[in-house]
Amino acid sequence: MDNLTSDIKNQSNKNKSNWLLLVVLLLVAGAGIFLLYRQRQGSEPLAHIPSSENTVKEELVNLSAEDRAILEQKVVTYKEEVNNLKADVSAEDKLSAYMRLASLQNQLGQYSDALATLNKIAQDYQDSAKLWSLYSNIYDGMRDQNRSIEAIKKAISLEESNPRYWFLYFKIVTDISTEEREALYQEALTKTENNINIVKSYAEYLESIDNKEAAIATWEQAKQVDPDFANEYQSEIDRLRQ
Repeated sequence: MDNLTSDIKNQSNKNKSNWLLLVVLLLVAGAGIFLLYRQRQGSEPLAHIPSSENTVKEELVNLSAEDRAILEQKVVTYKEEVNNLKADVSAEDKLSAYMRLASLQNQLGQYSDALATLNKIAQDYQDSAKLWSLYSNIYDGMRDQNRSIEAIKKAISLEESNPRYWFLYFKIVTDISTEEREALYQEALTKTENNINIVKSYAEYLESIDNKEAAIATWEQAKQVDPDFANEYQSEIDRLRQ
């Protein structure tokens, strides 16, 4: 009987140990799942904030050794400015400081550093077209066309009448059809209310694809949009008609 009691107690203790082990394993698994969820939540970008990757290839920009040394010293200076920003700095001044640093890093081909710099503030500047435009430039330098296009589209959505962002868009999209590019120009003309620089660019593009009649019509449009330079645009029309 004593042996049976002892066996029962041992089995009971063994069962308790097994249950305790199971509880511990479940708690560990649950904690792991929770940490993974928080990590994913923390790393997932707001409105697709671009993130730097370990696979980013640093490309050397064509600079002389002297010019590079000067710019690299400026990077050090700009980093100090960013690190020494006061707590009560204005939102615009903070954005400018970070963008100066990221722009210079981008110019030096330090793309992962430039992305990391912008990522530190991007969450607070979702509505800054300038920020998204710089993201686009960085990704363009990295030859990441998809992300570059995504970023410049975001900038355009925030300031659709700004021709600068449309020109960046034109520059990035190199593998679209003639019809798609013409549609893109038409959209830009509509959104910018016939910005004269876009009108002129469109006329030049039409000539480049040998659509002289459409180019002439676009130069005629330029005369209406910018009458102060009507003579200049007329000379383009006369040249195309020769």
